[in-house]
Amino acid sequence: MNVLPPELKAEANEHAILNTLLYLNEYFHVKNGTALRYLVNKIDTVTLDKKKMRWYHIVKEAVSRNQHLGNLIIRNQSKYMPGFEDTRGLNSCTFTDRKTGYTAVIIRGTASGEWLDNGHGIAGEVTDTRQQEQANDYVSQVMNRLRNRANMISPRRSSPVDTVVISGHSKGGNKAQYITINSEFRSGIKRCFNFDGQGMSPEAAASFQKRYGEASYKTAVEKMYGFYADNDYVNPLGVSVIPRNHEYYFKNSLVHGIWDIEKYHYPDNYLNDNGSFTEQTEQGEFSKYI
Repeated sequence: MNVLPPELKAEANEHAILNTLLYLNEYFHVKNGTALRYLVNKIDTVTLDKKKMRWYHIVKEAVSRNQHLGNLIIRNQSKYMPGFEDTRGLNSCTFTDRKTGYTAVIIRGTASGEWLDNGHGIAGEVTDTRQQEQANDYVSQVMNRLRNRANMISPRRSSPVDTVVISGHSKGGNKAQYITINSEFRSGIKRCFNFDGQGMSPEAAASFQKRYGEASYKTAVEKMYGFYADNDYVNPLGVSVIPRNHEYYFKNSLVHGIWDIEKYHYPDNYLNDNGSFTEQTEQGEFSKYI
């Protein structure tokens, strides 16, 4: 079992909360510039089912006990950006720490219009899927905005600050990996957190190595970390490009029997009720079988 450094665990835990929140994004409508501690009170809980209510309570509890998390500012909501309004595809936003400039780029999992895109990618029919490229375009716009903002504060800066951490759950995690390798601003991405996201096709992984060269490719994948529920059935799909010593498994807090198979892949399955990670463990037998 790989040892998870405390600082990395704390940062990844915040990203796990933000990824859970993004599955509720159709239930809140706030302006860019809103602090997370205010955003959670704008979620329409009346329309939430039992599953989503747990997501909401996890986020609210985590925000109440983590001041840094609550102070993060939501920006760059894709649903309000030209070219990304169709929420059947990309759902993304950023959260920024005003004091340090730290920016978390969060990409949600598979939307209703992305299932065929998943198939094309895993089957190796294409090395760059339409939805991966769209997410990459979104991050390019975000990075350009960060660069322009940095230049306004300090004109000597010519590139985005290296405090950008990108993450996603499920297909969002796959997109985050793709962007970390392929973004024109990849040098400005400090880390990538993949939460139960699938890997790449063998064809895509080989193409990326050839495209950028072995050294550049290795630099990109060394920035990646995988966080998985013990028996998740999505992250084993495809070829993992994340270093094995950067992968961490956690006990599923939701599954109580084989009939709970759908819950193996929920975005909160490795989170306790207060939003903390569950106990670290080894990869489960079902996940190994997949």
